[in-house]
Amino acid sequence: TNVLHCQALSLMPLACAGCGQQLGRKQFSLNQLAKGDGARRCKACVAVSRRQSSNPAPSATDQAAIEPSTAPRVVFRGLRPDECLDGSSRPWQLPELIEGWSSAAPPAAHTTGSLHGTLAPGSRVQLHGLQSAAHLNGRSAHVLRLDESSGRLAVELELAHKGEGHSIKIKESNLRTLPGRARTAAGLQELVDGARSGSRVSIPEGRFVSSAGCQKLELKAALVLEGRGPCASVLCFPVCVRSSVSGARLELCKFGVENAPLTVGGEGIHRARLSELHVSLDPHGSGDALVLQPLSPTYKADKILVERCEVRGGSDGVMVNADGVWFRECRIIGAASRGIFANPNFVIEDSTVGGCGGYGMKTRGGVERRGENNIQP
Repeated sequence: TNVLHCQALSLMPLACAGCGQQLGRKQFSLNQLAKGDGARRCKACVAVSRRQSSNPAPSATDQAAIEPSTAPRVVFRGLRPDECLDGSSRPWQLPELIEGWSSAAPPAAHTTGSLHGTLAPGSRVQLHGLQSAAHLNGRSAHVLRLDESSGRLAVELELAHKGEGHSIKIKESNLRTLPGRARTAAGLQELVDGARSGSRVSIPEGRFVSSAGCQKLELKAALVLEGRGPCASVLCFPVCVRSSVSGARLELCKFGVENAPLTVGGEGIHRARLSELHVSLDPHGSGDALVLQPLSPTYKADKILVERCEVRGGSDGVMVNADGVWFRECRIIGAASRGIFANPNFVIEDSTVGGCGGYGMKTRGGVERRGENNIQP
């Protein structure tokens, strides 16, 4: 009975006098566990208290600059799942904007746990004073969340070169606040232009629009371009890859391209992977939503993997001019003519192609169907 009673006590949550949360015993140090109720503080609160005692309080001007914004956020939402799938001739509807956080302000709604420090999730910062990773000093990053077990902030580098970790945990005293990067094609192009083959570029949350001096995003290296999600990082302009690009692997993932085409290709790229992308384009226009151009002839099979992507609209949904394309768990709907127009052979697995004005697929070379597909005749 005494053993069961002790086990029950060890599972009971304890109140933190600092943040007021009910937490498990592992969130408290042994010294804090020895204290009574009303004096016991969790590890995260203790870490924040130590930082505040070692750093001077920010001025009123600095405090105003780092307070989390309460502006509404713009979020990309596609069409309802049943639209264009029943063969009806409904008018094309572009993705809508729904209430949320502003694309111009760092979002603060997608964090786990509370943030005890002064930097809100999404804040743009600069790393400085690092000793064990001195090569990262001066680099820019975005705050992801507070790691409560270590009391440090998890940040993601805007640009990580080949061989560098893109997400690290760091003390708040090693961060300086930076102005937010403009949510424009020019601002993103400037970041991408600093990448080399094998680099990784992180797209923050927000809705990026074109500007007078920059109407598209052109990738000039075989890099990894990753957003925060296809409905969170939305690019409202064409995205393409320069034909002369070379490198082992191009990877595009977790962002959306709204009312604009996405063109992938490169005569010197060995392989490409497109994952968790949303591409939408008005079907009443003349262009195709997703265009897959040839890559390097070095590899003959499985050169372009398109997985868990959604393509809506376009004259044709997807134009395939490249060898070795493999669609897996994709959804291609609402094209004016055909969902997929393919010149070479390709593979399609566990995917849906439907709601098109003509028919699901036109294949000049051939197609290998795997798994369970739902293809419009």
